[in-house]
Amino acid sequence: MSITGSFAAGAVTTANGGDNYISVGGFVGAANSGAIDHDYATGAVTASGRSIDVGGFAGSSGSGTIAVSYSTGDVIGNQAVGGFVGATVGAIGNVGIGNVYETGAVQGAAFVGGMVGQMAAGGISDSYAIGLVKGPNLGGFVGVYGNGILSGDYWNVQTAGTRGAGPSGATLPGVAGLTTAQFQSALQNDFNSVVWGLIPGESYPYLRDLFSTQPQVLSGQLTTPALAGMAGAQVIATVNGQTTFGSATTGADGSYYFMEQSGVLPAGSTVVLYAPGVSTAAAVERIGGAGATGVSLRQTYATIYTPDQNLSMTASDLASGLGPATAADGSNMLLGVSGGALSLAPGANLALNAQGANFNFNQALDLGAAKLVMTAAGGVLQSGGGITAGVVQGSSGGGLYLTAAGNQIAWLGGWTTNSGPVSLTDGQALFVTGQVNSAGSVTLVTTAGGIQIKQPVIAAAGTVTLSSAAGIAEPGSGAIVAPTLTGSAHAAVTLNGPNMITRINGFNDTGGPFSLTNGQGLLVVGSLDGTGKTVSLTTTAGDIAVNGTVKAATLNLTSDAGALAESASTGAIIAGILNAMAHTGITLASANNQITTVGTDHTDSGPNNIVQ
Repeated sequence: MSITGSFAAGAVTTANGGDNYISVGGFVGAANSGAIDHDYATGAVTASGRSIDVGGFAGSSGSGTIAVSYSTGDVIGNQAVGGFVGATVGAIGNVGIGNVYETGAVQGAAFVGGMVGQMAAGGISDSYAIGLVKGPNLGGFVGVYGNGILSGDYWNVQTAGTRGAGPSGATLPGVAGLTTAQFQSALQNDFNSVVWGLIPGESYPYLRDLFSTQPQVLSGQLTTPALAGMAGAQVIATVNGQTTFGSATTGADGSYYFMEQSGVLPAGSTVVLYAPGVSTAAAVERIGGAGATGVSLRQTYATIYTPDQNLSMTASDLASGLGPATAADGSNMLLGVSGGALSLAPGANLALNAQGANFNFNQALDLGAAKLVMTAAGGVLQSGGGITAGVVQGSSGGGLYLTAAGNQIAWLGGWTTNSGPVSLTDGQALFVTGQVNSAGSVTLVTTAGGIQIKQPVIAAAGTVTLSSAAGIAEPGSGAIVAPTLTGSAHAAVTLNGPNMITRINGFNDTGGPFSLTNGQGLLVVGSLDGTGKTVSLTTTAGDIAVNGTVKAATLNLTSDAGALAESASTGAIIAGILNAMAHTGITLASANNQITTVGTDHTDSGPNNIVQ
C-alpha cells in the first residue's frame, strides 16, 4: 500500500461502548506496509472504550514507512496514544518514520506520548512534537519505550507539560527537548533545509513540499487575569466573522499555534479568536499577509490589535470581524460594536494595542469599573467623549494626552512614554497606583476630588504639575521624581514620600496645610502660596534655597543635612511664624521678608541670620 499527496480533514470518532478498538488514526488506521508520504491529517481523533494504538496520523506503524507528513488534531484514547502514531511495531532497526511533526494535544489512560504512545520497534528520525501530553506513563516524545531507533528528534519542554522525552521524565538517546524560542530561532542541524523551512522568530519548522509558499502563522498565549498560562483549553479562530479558521488546544504554558497555507488568512481581514467557556476574546484588525504572532487571549479581557488611527475606525473594523462564526461563543463573547461604537460585555477589561503612528480616542469609551490597558506605538490623543474606567494603564511611543472633560477614571495604574509627556484630566478623585514614567512632563488634573500618589511619578527631564479640586497626598510608595514641581490644590497637600525634586516653581494651596519632604536640595522659585495655612518644607539631604516668595501663617523650614538660604533680591518669606532648623547654617536675610515672629531658630553649625 502506498499513499502520496493526500490529506484527511474530518474528525475520527469510534462508537461509544466498551469494545476494543485497535489502530485508530486520523489518516490511516494501521500502516503496516508500503510507503505513505507527503500527506497530512487535521481532524481530531477520539477512540472510546478499551482502545489501543491511537494516533493523530496513524494508529500503528509496522514495516512500512511514513515520511514528510504531519498531524494537527487532538488525540484521545486509552492505551498507546500518540500525537502522530499510537504504536510502532515494525522490524527492529527499520527507521520507518522520518521528517514528520505533530501539534495536537494528546490524552490517554496509559502509555501516552507527544509523538508515539508505545515504541516497541521501528524508528523515528528528524521529527518533532509540540502538543500537550496528559495521562499516566507519559513522555514528551515517547509514552513507553521498548525498542527502536530515535535520531534527530525533538519535543517542546514548555508546551508538553512534562520535562522528559520518555516516561516518568526519562531521557532518550536521539531525542532532545527544546523551548519554543529554540524551536523558532533556527532549524536544528538534523533538519535538512531542502525538506524543512522556518520563519525565524515566528514559526515551528514546516515541510516545504506541503507548503507551496511560506505559510501563515497565527499564534499567542491564553492566560488567566494574572497572566498564568491556561493549559488544555480550546482556542477558536474566525475570519471576518463568517468562517472558522480552525481550533487549537493550548499547551502546558497556555500557548496556541495555527499554521496554514498562504492565503487562508486574506490580507486585510479581521481575525477574532476566542476560547469557549473562558470569557476572553482577541481581534486582529486588517491582518497582514504573514499572519500574526504573540496574540494574547487573557481571561476577562477583550484584546484588540489595530493599525487604525482612532477609536471609531477601530470599532468599524471590529464590526467586520463579528458575525455568525463569533456568535457561537454566545454570552462569553466579550467584543462587540453598537451604534458604531465599541461595546464590550459588562465587566470586560479592554487591552488595546494601537500599532499606528498615533491613536485618537475620538468617541466615548465606557468600561464601567473595568480596566483599559493600552500599548501604543505612537502618541495617544483624545478629541471625543470621555473615558470611563476603573483603571487606565499602559505605555506609548509618544505622549499621552487624555484631557477630555468627561473622563471618569478611578486609578491611573501606571504609564510609560518613550517620548512626550503624560497628561491626564479627570472628573473624579484620582489614585496613581502604578509607576508613571514620562520622557517629558507629567500633568495630573482633577476637576472633582483629590489626587493620591501611591506609586512613583517620574518626569526625569520635565515638570510635574498637580492640579487638584481637593487635596493631594502621597501614601504608600508614592514619590515624585522631577526637576520641577508646580500645581494647585483646594485642601491639604501632603507630599512626604522619598521625593527627588530640584525646584518648586509656584504652588497655590487654598484649602489646607502644605507639607513637602525632599531627598535632595530644594530650590523655591515663583510663588509658594499657603496664605493662612501652615507650609512645611524638609530636605533630608542638601539645602533649601528660597529664591521666590513663600506665603504662610506658619512656615517650617528644616534642612536635616544642609543649610537654609535665601536670595537677597528675589527671595521673600511672608509668614506669621517662622520655624527654621538647619545643619550647616541659616541665612534668610532678604529685605523682602515679612516675618511676624521667629519661633524655633537652630542650626548645628555655620551662620544664623534671619531678617524679619
